[in-house]
Amino acid sequence: MNKQIGNLLGLLFIIAGFYFATAGSSILRFETSFDIWHLISLFAPTFVMISSGLYLHYRFFVRSRKAITLFFGGFLVIGGGLTQIAMLLDIWDYIWPGFLFAIAFGLLECTILIRPNLKIIFAVIVLMILSVLFFVQTISEELLQENSNQFILPSFLVILGIGVIVNNTLRHKKSQSNL
Repeated sequence: MNKQIGNLLGLLFIIAGFYFATAGSSILRFETSFDIWHLISLFAPTFVMISSGLYLHYRFFVRSRKAITLFFGGFLVIGGGLTQIAMLLDIWDYIWPGFLFAIAFGLLECTILIRPNLKIIFAVIVLMILSVLFFVQTISEELLQENSNQFILPSFLVILGIGVIVNNTLRHKKSQSNL
């Protein structure tokens, strides 16, 4: 399979999965009137949190080497991305464990880029494990309900799409290294 065709096929699976997952949510329902304030409130996490986090990363790498800017930058980028996804898809009930991951990500950036500290690495591992466990618990509670069959096909399509892209990329890199 050609690399571009494989990546396109994987991307189409991911888009189809997200489409089927959001078919009943508010993101695909279009209103007849255009409300600029609704649009601004919908994308406020991108405007405020993600841009502030990227600025703090810029400030860390260009101006100062203070760990606090890197920690808050990592937290704001990951937390802003999670908040943006929750705003668009209206999945606040499921996204909350990601904020533990956002804190762990900020700490991990500080640990990797400033100085390794065993206590902080231990805290990062504990926070990431708790985040994964709470995600699994939250998702499994939803899947065990009787009306939750609507997420099985979209989840399968997204995982299949990611698998196709990763497999295609690895196979293409392996064939290039053999040349």
